[in-house]
Amino acid sequence: MVDDESALCEVLKARLESFGYAVATALDGAQGWQQLIQTLPDIVLLDIRMPQEDGFTFLRKLRSFRDPQDPHRE
Repeated sequence: MVDDESALCEVLKARLESFGYAVATALDGAQGWQQLIQTLPDIVLLDIRMPQEDGFTFLRKLRSFRDPQDPHRE
């Protein structure tokens, strides 16, 4: 989850974890990118309006990302 509002991240993280999900949070796009590379998540919850790198920029990078371990990567 990438969102610059830490309180919202904590509430959503606690709720998702109560359903058994493993959740990583980041407060900006740079932190989010590091989390993504480390954990290769199944889903990304992304805030659109964030300082520095907005959600749209992050999403464009995410769409072009290819996992180096993926045997189907181009």
